[in-house]
Amino acid sequence: MKIFIYVLTGLTVTQGGTAALNLVDISPKMDKMSENRQDNFKEYEAMNRAALTFGTKISQSYFDGKSGYTTWSGTGKESKNFLYRTKMNSSLSGPTQEVAYTKTTRKNETKPIDFLNKTIFFGNDSTSYYFDKSGISKFEWKNSSYSNYGLVGGLGGILGGVGGILGGVGGILGGVVGLLVPTRPTEQPVTGEEIKTIEVYNRSVKDAVYNPEDDSITYSTLDDNNQDWIITKYYENEKRSEVLASGTSNGLYPILAVEENSKDTYFTVNGMVSVYRDSSKKNELITQLLDTRQAYNVFVDNQGMYIGTSDSSDTSAQAHDSELIKNANPKTFYIDRINDSVTEDSQGDGYIRGVQWVNDITKYVMYDLKTIVKSNSYQDSSYTIDGTYKNQNLTEEYHTTPRYSGMFDYGVMYQADETYKTVTVKGKPTTGRAQVNRVFNDKFQETLRASNLVGSSGLDWNLGPNGEVYVWYNGQNKPNLTLSANSYISKVLLTEQDSEKPVQNGVVYNKTNEKNQFWEVQIPDAHANNGYDLYVQFFDEDKQPNNVITSLIRLRPTDNAKINLADPNNSIKNEIKPSNNTKQSEILAALTKVTGTKITDNDVTINLDEKANYDKFGEIKIKAHESSRLVMNEQTIEIPHLIYDISKTVFEPFSNDEKDYKNKIIKQIVNDSKIDDKTQLTEQQVTNETEISINEPKPGENGSITIKAKSDAIHLTGKQEIVIPAEDAIDLSTLNFDGKVLTNNSSNEEIIKMVNEVIQKQNSTITNLIEQNDIIIERKNPAKVGQDGFITIKASPSSVKISNSNIIKISKLKYDLTNFKIDDASNLIDKTEIIRRLNLITGLGNVNDSDFDFTLVKSSVSQTGIITIKATTNSEWLEKEANITVPMTYNLGEQDLFKYTESNEQKEFVFYESTTIEDVIEYLQHKKGWNNITKNDIKLDIVNRPSASEEGKIRIVSTNVSVVGSSITENNEQYVEVNVKVDRKNISEIVTSPIDIGRVDVSKIKGNTNEILIQNLKEVIMNASKEKINNQSIDYTQLHIKLIDRYNFEIAANQNSEAYSGAIQGSYYLQYDISNYENDFSKGIFINEEDKNDLDKLKAALFSQYSNLFIYWGELKISIEDQTGNLVLEGNETKSLYSGKLIIKVNSTQDLGEIIKVSDENVAKEEFNEEKLTAIIKEQNQSVQWEQINIEVLITGDKAQVQIEPKKDSKIYTGKATLNFTKKVNSNNNENAQSENNIPAHKKTKILLWVLAAVNIMAIAIAAIFVKNKKKDEE
Repeated sequence: MKIFIYVLTGLTVTQGGTAALNLVDISPKMDKMSENRQDNFKEYEAMNRAALTFGTKISQSYFDGKSGYTTWSGTGKESKNFLYRTKMNSSLSGPTQEVAYTKTTRKNETKPIDFLNKTIFFGNDSTSYYFDKSGISKFEWKNSSYSNYGLVGGLGGILGGVGGILGGVGGILGGVVGLLVPTRPTEQPVTGEEIKTIEVYNRSVKDAVYNPEDDSITYSTLDDNNQDWIITKYYENEKRSEVLASGTSNGLYPILAVEENSKDTYFTVNGMVSVYRDSSKKNELITQLLDTRQAYNVFVDNQGMYIGTSDSSDTSAQAHDSELIKNANPKTFYIDRINDSVTEDSQGDGYIRGVQWVNDITKYVMYDLKTIVKSNSYQDSSYTIDGTYKNQNLTEEYHTTPRYSGMFDYGVMYQADETYKTVTVKGKPTTGRAQVNRVFNDKFQETLRASNLVGSSGLDWNLGPNGEVYVWYNGQNKPNLTLSANSYISKVLLTEQDSEKPVQNGVVYNKTNEKNQFWEVQIPDAHANNGYDLYVQFFDEDKQPNNVITSLIRLRPTDNAKINLADPNNSIKNEIKPSNNTKQSEILAALTKVTGTKITDNDVTINLDEKANYDKFGEIKIKAHESSRLVMNEQTIEIPHLIYDISKTVFEPFSNDEKDYKNKIIKQIVNDSKIDDKTQLTEQQVTNETEISINEPKPGENGSITIKAKSDAIHLTGKQEIVIPAEDAIDLSTLNFDGKVLTNNSSNEEIIKMVNEVIQKQNSTITNLIEQNDIIIERKNPAKVGQDGFITIKASPSSVKISNSNIIKISKLKYDLTNFKIDDASNLIDKTEIIRRLNLITGLGNVNDSDFDFTLVKSSVSQTGIITIKATTNSEWLEKEANITVPMTYNLGEQDLFKYTESNEQKEFVFYESTTIEDVIEYLQHKKGWNNITKNDIKLDIVNRPSASEEGKIRIVSTNVSVVGSSITENNEQYVEVNVKVDRKNISEIVTSPIDIGRVDVSKIKGNTNEILIQNLKEVIMNASKEKINNQSIDYTQLHIKLIDRYNFEIAANQNSEAYSGAIQGSYYLQYDISNYENDFSKGIFINEEDKNDLDKLKAALFSQYSNLFIYWGELKISIEDQTGNLVLEGNETKSLYSGKLIIKVNSTQDLGEIIKVSDENVAKEEFNEEKLTAIIKEQNQSVQWEQINIEVLITGDKAQVQIEPKKDSKIYTGKATLNFTKKVNSNNNENAQSENNIPAHKKTKILLWVLAAVNIMAIAIAAIFVKNKKKDEE
């Protein structure tokens, strides 16, 4: 059945109180437009919700689903990389933008942290975690509260924005149209503390994850030789670490993941997918991928795992941002949690970027160019978001292909360098260019977010297998579902289930205060036969016609909610391979899959106690909790009885003089078959079900034993062949290798030679030495720095010379100092620092002063130095020596030391009398990269004081030649002399009082773009300030205006000003004479006669009928003129955006149903056509302004119906006139006769309308508006 959503409940800014929306009971009328009205409606799709720009490209990001924060990095001032975070502000009008600052050595001064080459791996509302190759750090955001800062988005925030009063209820709280036009938020510095939590040395951190379950950081590292990898878990609260896994994988390294509400750690390396179980403290292999390339991303949830691999060995954030991984043939694999099956992704683009659940209902699987959305548990709720799609209504041109940039406010972002469409403050079309992040999110989920179904005090509800919403309640206390007006919702409609019939009084609009307004929606009775369909429209067709989208929520009676577990269709027996080792998580995942509903341990009891053994079947019993709203009854899955595989038996070595081989074999199988005290094969069962054949050994000849299960065996399967050593074979396990020295590099020949030496030493009569084909050498555990290793030797099955096996120890390695690196070598490095760094190396930790000799030949401004670290002969930990070059010290005599380039412009650091050491240090650190210099390393001496006519001299003298010296030397003093100017005057000392320039007339600010408008506004403010200051000696070319907000500004010294410093405060207010809109309001407003004295209804009519004007209604005082009853608009306070007064005429509306009449509804045959019928009506109703009217004529046989309605933009007319005509024919003429009852159903179908003129609704002042089948997001 088609659902025609013609009309939804629309509300405007002034509405509130309690207003029940009643229906007019209009019988169905013929409508030739009905047939295709809603063909394009999609139940599941994404809404294009926002377009964001932050003044920089988002290089990487992390979204925290609990706090709603997006932590990200991008290029800030002076092309440096900064750490940011953002979230939606409370008014839903746009994002915040905070940047991380830390304190400097200067008093009360802060600076943004340098985020170059760092990768974010976690961030919430208080802390951001990130790593670089040297370790892991965190930034603690100290002042985490965000307010609406000053001037947001340029002049658009001052002079009316880009949408004026916004559509639907969005207008109540500021609206959201600005979100569809990129507007940069004001950047807010947040001072915090950066802490280096973990430091590594001679290794690189490759990946890291934070687990809030146990406040731990798990990270993987790779040594500098690209050989050994290690996974380490660090517990922040306990300040302790443990190694979870290690290995060597030809330069590959693990990529990590954690699962929500679990302490386990998942990882992938060399195609091996594993999990470290926190409960058992062991690693489990999940599966092996055929693709053994380097993984770049791993994500795990309750359904499975997503693993991305590529040819890139670099997996850092920089590798993603630079498209290194994108261009390295990335692929994505999915591992099903139920059966560990592996499939290569076919839905995405192969390059997976993230997996995010919202409210445990909606799942976003995000790829570089597209996102796969599973809206809810319904299997048909999946669809694709094309991140590269170009919306012609919003985007002029993409200069780069849109790519995934993260999540914002629970929607997925795709970012591009874009020329976007916008309008000026005067409403004229224009364009802008920026890095734009377009945000998409699931419309079903967005409806939930706006409702009281989610949140800390949400309703008790659950989701059905077909996307149904069941709301539970006790007794007669049936709650209402509410939808917040502080959302993107503009209209609401509630209909009967699968019907076009609206629910009588189904929607009530209410408010507790101006900031808390909402719709209350009726839910079905628990025992009702049918439920309701809730249609929710986002955005408004008048204000954002290209973004209107409608969501459907299926509200259903709770009596129909429960799924019958006993139904064979809901059995999981074909989804899992039941065994004694089946996990509860696998069962829950299988239940969720077969039922289409997310089943948890709150819904069912899973009994795994009935284990199978060798004599009986086991059972998995799944029983619904009585309290579960999702499931009922139970199901039992049979576990097959156990069958033991003989091939898995590990037999103890057989002696060549064994007396009873058969008995020993049977006992070994019995022992190995034991699972617990109650589960074990008997000797009788093994004897009866096996066939054993023996070939006795002889001197120089091995024997053999073959054991296999009989063909009719029910407890055993498989077979195995065992070698019995020759009678004269040497038992390797009896050899003593103490004192023998092997290394990781010992060759097979060296090992065989050593074995033969030991054999001959222990038995001098042996002459038949072993050879290569006699022995198997395994090197699975090589020695490492600080850790012993071993080599295993085993007798080859074909050898007649030896038997059994043995282990030969390899002593731990000493650390080779030739591999020791110091990237920041300087004259300040001492032996204590070397000890600290050596003990950071994996395997070391106990190096002390006696392990090495240290010498330092210091560098100078003219030559390098050298650090020599040489292991002592008796060191247990170190060997060889390191010779590390120390760079030349900083040179104060360096040419052009105080000149630098910024934004392709040559600049110079100018010295003034008031220049401090801190100023010089900051310059040398930031502009010259002298990171190690401090204020203790130099001093400033005045040589000659400057005057107004002549510059002076300052001498910068080195006080620590180990750090900084100079090629200029005098009396053993290294220095440089620079010119110094007289102090700049602080402009606040010249202009001592704040400036108030008062009113700035908006009409005098010209320009076609926001940039030009801002520039011209600053000029107006500067000119007005000059007049106010009235000081001709001030050189204003060295000053500039800085706008703070729409009320405050600063006159600040230019950065390169030689005359001034500091800033002075100023105030102003923008104002526009409202009378300038007089022509726009020339027709006045139209309203029902009985509502003319109702100010709220007059306001609603005003806002609706003039919604396209760019006016901030909140800045106006609106009243009724006593004598005339007209509306009066004037500024609501002295500094209101508007001044003056404007009178708007109030006119009575006319109901078309009352004013349009015809004298005769019987029409002659020759006039019975659309043109003539229309002419008859117009002729008899000449006072009607027909240009504001729509006429539809439907002729069926000898009957015609004419429907007359006001056009959508008509302000004069309301209601609807329906005229029925009959063709005058002879009584015996039945040509094309057809009764009204024979009219096809689809011609009659039309949903009932909210018609204001026919009912008395307390707080609604405008008729409901049609949703005219506009294609939602993409048209």
